[in-house]
Amino acid sequence: MGQAQAVCTAGGNLAHNGEGYGNEDDVLLVTLQFGGGAVGSMQYGSGFRWGEHYVKINGTEGAVLIDFKTSKVLLNMDGCVTEHFLHESEEENRERAAFNAGGNGGVAYGKGTAKLPGFNLTIMRRELEAFRDAVLGLPIPAEIRPLFDGTAARSSVATAEAALTALKERRWIPVS
Repeated sequence: MGQAQAVCTAGGNLAHNGEGYGNEDDVLLVTLQFGGGAVGSMQYGSGFRWGEHYVKINGTEGAVLIDFKTSKVLLNMDGCVTEHFLHESEEENRERAAFNAGGNGGVAYGKGTAKLPGFNLTIMRRELEAFRDAVLGLPIPAEIRPLFDGTAARSSVATAEAALTALKERRWIPVS
């Protein structure tokens, strides 16, 4: 879909008001416009009563649901739904689902002696291998090149800045 072209945001500090709470926004509803007419939406925050953690993409040829709580990826092509692993192994998927069931997928704190979950170890290993290869001057695969040349970072910051401006000004803001 590429970089967002414009963004509109609603929300605010809706659920955590009063003594003992900060003033940060706890509900953000973001709508994004992309080139070619595509649109996307995002709900983010700690003010929701129904904890969810997923990405849903509906396209012209099908749809995908990446459910982080159950550690499943569902692909819908022509009405045929297939299920896939989110992680590299069935064991890592079971581990993530159990982890999320215990803490509702939120931030988890542990001790320095705690063992990291296998799904996190695999992700970190792959990220470190990509970083090592880039430092060694090996070719960077096209699908992750934006992570190394700054494109992804600039796009993310510009989109976040436009989303916050849209919330404040209550209007569509172009992403520059």
